[in-house]
Amino acid sequence: MFAYYLQGVAAYCMYMTHKFLADSMVGDVARNMRMLGHDTEYYPHMTQYDTLQYATTTGRIILTKNQRLLKKGVCTIYATTTHGIMKKIVDTFGIATDIVVSKSRCSICNGEQRDMDGTRRQCILCGKIYWDGTHIEHMRQIAKTWWQSSRV
Repeated sequence: MFAYYLQGVAAYCMYMTHKFLADSMVGDVARNMRMLGHDTEYYPHMTQYDTLQYATTTGRIILTKNQRLLKKGVCTIYATTTHGIMKKIVDTFGIATDIVVSKSRCSICNGEQRDMDGTRRQCILCGKIYWDGTHIEHMRQIAKTWWQSSRV
């Protein structure tokens, strides 16, 4: 019966809209997911209980390095490293690792970005301004490793 329940949770995770909640241990994963354009909330001071409650009420998938959050009846992606979590996300949900700047979300507040002048974008929530720089190419190289290592 328990295995069937976990299977149901896994099936739910596969077909739901992919919205994520990064727990207090994985702020770097939240930034990576936002750069890939995925709605990923991050509250660094949220307790385990609050994380579980919030994920349950909002239908978000928990991203964590905390084993205590596993098997609590919510969809959870667990690994001990940032790279490991990113590989599991890519593998489990088939997420593309192409960084499309126009679809990226604000790395600070998770807000959507609007185009300013063709070379710069601004977050519609906090006003942070983004532009293409060498860091984008560096992140694209890192993102390729998540896809490649998940296919091995």
